[in-house]
Amino acid sequence: MTKRIAMLVLASAMAWITVGGAVAAKAPDTAATLPYPLDYCIVTGEALGSMDKPVSLEHAGREIQFCCGSCVKKFKADPERYLKEIDAAVMQEQRPLYPLMTCVVDGKPLGATPIEFLSQYTLVRVDSEACRAAFLADPKKPLAVLEQAVIAKQGPTYPLGTCVVTGEKLGEMGDPVNYVYQGHLVRFCCSGCIRSFEKDPASYLKKIAAASQPSSPASPSPTKG
Repeated sequence: MTKRIAMLVLASAMAWITVGGAVAAKAPDTAATLPYPLDYCIVTGEALGSMDKPVSLEHAGREIQFCCGSCVKKFKADPERYLKEIDAAVMQEQRPLYPLMTCVVDGKPLGATPIEFLSQYTLVRVDSEACRAAFLADPKKPLAVLEQAVIAKQGPTYPLGTCVVTGEKLGEMGDPVNYVYQGHLVRFCCSGCIRSFEKDPASYLKKIAAASQPSSPASPSPTKG
């Protein structure tokens, strides 16, 4: 009986993961700690790892990483300030990526001044406070709409032909897994790579961003006189 219950729990946890052009996303787990979304210390602005191994702190269900131990004390002195700065930075980074001109809840045009908020570090735009309330009451369906829009927009220009975790060529192990993380499309060779990605998402997103940058043109060879 215990084994059967465990299998049902596992099946429920994996129910959102699909392959072959569909989104691979986990249902929100409000009990889980949200991983730190930035690659720099919110207190000093220094790149994480530039001084030593980053220092981590869990606060209000979020992981916060710092460049050094002295920043922890500064954070604890005014956590709300730094949490707001983290959220503002996350929203600013995702705005250029946002794929929809319509509300994810009612499908109506967003207009010039949509309402913006974060759902577990994912930028969401709606057209009214009523839609915000509806989203917060049941985010599963509107998040699926948003994730599919991200895949449709970023899929044609996705810069890697290999899995960002293993380096395996996408498609060699079956259909690639499309995974949406904080407004970014990430493609894996298999669903098992999601766990590895989530341990250090910032470093993997950097690899994707680097692959998106155009190569510098080669310098012309000098002509011989």
